[in-house]
Amino acid sequence: MKRIFKIISISVAAAVVVLTGWFFLKKQPVYDNYDEIQLFKVKRENLDNSIYISAIVVSDESEYVYSYVDAPVADVKVNKGDTVKKGDVICIFDCSELQTEYDNYKAILDHLENIDNIYADTFNENSAIERNILESQIAQVKKLIENYQKKYDEVQAMEAEYRIMYEKAVSEQDELRSSIESREVSADNTEENKNVDLGNSKAEENSNESWSDRGNNMETADSDVNSSYDNINELYSLAAQKKEYAYEKQQEMKKNAEDIYDELNSYRRELDSLTIMYNDSSSFTERYFTPENLTEMINSYTDKLAELQNMIDKNVITATRDGIITDLYVTPNDYVSNNMICCIQNPDKVHFNAVLVPDDISDISLNSRIVVSMAANQYGESEGEILFISDCFDPQKNGYEINFTIDDIDEYNLYPGFEASAKIVIESETDTLIVPYDAIFDIDGQEYVRKYNESGEFEDIPVKKGLVTSYYVAVEASGLSENDLVATAMLN
Repeated sequence: MKRIFKIISISVAAAVVVLTGWFFLKKQPVYDNYDEIQLFKVKRENLDNSIYISAIVVSDESEYVYSYVDAPVADVKVNKGDTVKKGDVICIFDCSELQTEYDNYKAILDHLENIDNIYADTFNENSAIERNILESQIAQVKKLIENYQKKYDEVQAMEAEYRIMYEKAVSEQDELRSSIESREVSADNTEENKNVDLGNSKAEENSNESWSDRGNNMETADSDVNSSYDNINELYSLAAQKKEYAYEKQQEMKKNAEDIYDELNSYRRELDSLTIMYNDSSSFTERYFTPENLTEMINSYTDKLAELQNMIDKNVITATRDGIITDLYVTPNDYVSNNMICCIQNPDKVHFNAVLVPDDISDISLNSRIVVSMAANQYGESEGEILFISDCFDPQKNGYEINFTIDDIDEYNLYPGFEASAKIVIESETDTLIVPYDAIFDIDGQEYVRKYNESGEFEDIPVKKGLVTSYYVAVEASGLSENDLVATAMLN
């Protein structure tokens, strides 16, 4: 009987040991693959999955000012960002070369008109007049070629400068993106977390530093790191805007260079034709000595003089409306040929403009919540409304255009060209407990966090996951409160 009792007692004890070991192994996660455990202070705040974009303030009403003068810019009277009234002087052209060209054409026209009176003179006299006309034409075309070649070289140089600016902006954006992704992927908790050496947990119990002091230190670190993270995000937005601006200007200069090159080749062909004519003395009689050709040439030179006079009369470019100069395309000494001078926008009616990348467009609709941050609201958050989402992909901007506004936009002193950041909320949870995603572990389908007590021991708290973002997870747990410390595992 005693032997049976002894066997039963041994069996029960063994069962207790086995069950205890099984329970311990079941409840405790294994950290053999981790270098260290860190602590994170549980937060209670709003959590959302959002798409972040950089935006610029644009006017509902804008107008481009053009020049129809083919001459260099002598002076620019305004700067980008200036407020102008209709009629204010924008820039003045140097028309001295146009005036010289006008005088030369006028002399040729006078010769042509006098030919009617001397048509009965000898062939040699008429031939000399016609040769002088050709010489004047050749000289004028050579001058035009020289001017267009100079302008072509200047525009090519500007295109190269904008290309270098674009490449630098791309490199800067890549570096900032790497920095942001590094923070998210590595979950560098130096701003919010507190390193804990599990082997020295007993030593921490004897530390003179109170738990409240530790919490205050952690909150200060949180604030500093969040500020640094916001600065990196803002620099990234600025780099993206710089890249977009440089790309647009590079493409604009490239298109201008192509147009100028076409004009340059046209004048070169004209010069070749005139030179052949000049070298062929028989062409004088074939081309000039008929009343029809004479009338045609007089009409042609009369039209050319009218065109030159029109450009000379329009050497002063003025504002076509009240507003703000948001883009200025000329500087002194630029050689301009029928090009845009500036853009004037109405500052009283504005909205925000941005570009969505293709990966984000499917998650957004006109009803999506958008929150805007800018200097005008001290980088706080202003609720907004999406006005327009383009369904056409813009290859130059590499995305889809989106326009939006904010509540009470008239209360802010916004001007076209101001920059802003915005986030479009895809999904959110309000007033929820949040922990890092790597603070949650799974045992047989049940998810837990390891809560660190003041006694230096860990307690496994069952949790239910809510919204999951790239770093944080919303949780529900009866044994977990704001400011509790939970363990996060750092991979080897």
